Amino acid sequence: MVIIFSISAALFFGLSDFMIRVGLRYSNARSAVIFSTISGLMVPVVIGIFSLSWQILNLWGVVYFALAGVTGAFMARYLLYVGMEKVGVSIATSLANTRPLFGSLIAVMMLGEKLTLSIAGSTLLIIAGAIAISWDKSGGHVEKNWSHRDLIFPLLAGFSYGLAYVMRKLGVNLIPHPVMGVLIQNTAALVCFLLSAPLEKNHQRVDWNNAKAWLLYGISGLLAFFANYFTFSALNLGQVVIVAPLVSLNPLFTLALMWLFLRKLERVTGKIVLGAFFIICGAAILSLASYR
Repeated sequence: MVIIFSISAALFFGLSDFMIRVGLRYSNARSAVIFSTISGLMVPVVIGIFSLSWQILNLWGVVYFALAGVTGAFMARYLLYVGMEKVGVSIATSLANTRPLFGSLIAVMMLGEKLTLSIAGSTLLIIAGAIAISWDKSGGHVEKNWSHRDLIFPLLAGFSYGLAYVMRKLGVNLIPHPVMGVLIQNTAALVCFLLSAPLEKNHQRVDWNNAKAWLLYGISGLLAFFANYFTFSALNLGQVVIVAPLVSLNPLFTLALMWLFLRKLERVTGKIVLGAFFIICGAAILSLASYR
């Protein structure tokens, strides 16, 4: 079930990223964060009101879930969306999938999970994939040129996502309820966003009047809820070094959708495909080796 839950999460994250990229044609990254976060809260709030027992709450469990929201659902998502705007979805989503590298290393240090030769070799494949993608001078982006300095955004997103996996694992160890985890995580992310907005200089304005973007971001948020639910469910049953790599297969779905529907907007070039292939292979080998 760990593998099934993890791959299901990858599928829904891939669909969510694709919907965000379509929405970015009509609005900006800040709008994407707030609309998708609000949408992703709707389902767990309804479930929480009518069916969850609040007696299952544990203080440290709440803290870990909240930290997962700050690092993953807020920071990582925002950094990823900015990366999508600057370098394109193909590159941004693939580089952000260095998350199993960061997640596994942090899990080894914080949770005592075992670092094997297979894990080390697989992380090298992931790094090779990131390098192959960054060498693509066309960038996969048709609309404008980009700087290699912009790669810092999806890479930082990968680190934040990796840290969030560990926070979620710590949380489900204390509160083994995926819906509660998503509810606390997304609430913390939304609060963090609202508190940080006035502090930013020259920040993008949220586009409240663009119905098309709102709809696309809303759908993305619902898809992200299911992705997070499956992620929490997988972490409840397995280790970070198993779950994080499998969830990181989502570029496979994102790139397929980009090739099918947005070829006029972005080019999925040979180097991008090669880099994504390395990352996916590294993730698959890492998960299989860890599962044995």
